[in-house]
Amino acid sequence: KTLRGQRFPLYPEVLLSLDSRGEARKMVQQFKPDIIHVSSPGFLAMSAALYAKALNIPLVMSYHTHLPVYAERYMGYIPLIRKSSWQYIKMLHSFADLTLVTSPQVMEEFREQGIRRVAVWRKGVDVDTFNPKHSSAQIKANILTNRGHEKDTVLLYVGRLSVEK
Repeated sequence: KTLRGQRFPLYPEVLLSLDSRGEARKMVQQFKPDIIHVSSPGFLAMSAALYAKALNIPLVMSYHTHLPVYAERYMGYIPLIRKSSWQYIKMLHSFADLTLVTSPQVMEEFREQGIRRVAVWRKGVDVDTFNPKHSSAQIKANILTNRGHEKDTVLLYVGRLSVEK
């Protein structure tokens, strides 16, 4: 079942919903999870945190977009936007049994802001599977030759580039 809401125009796979009808709570009650994981910040983050607390389900939050920096960059014309962002984050993450952040630097900022129970989520690469020993000179040559760059280096990046990241 999918919640009702609006699709975010820039990312149509993202549903914007505050769950004002409590549909997500009913889904959680029916599913009976052992733990709830919430990606923060997000539209459903506060609802999910409140549901976890009300239903006595452990809550792990993962923090992916550095909201104070993002808000200041794109909405810096709003007075106190950075401070307000931190207040929201502190309130939201106070519900979490554990918050996972993307770097030691963000963890330090969270701690400076008084946010407790924070750890770095090390999302590493399997160095056995993705190892240069598996490199293929023939595949590399085909890729570069087809683009007219026989002597160049191949670099692959998988992810999203954005200022706030």
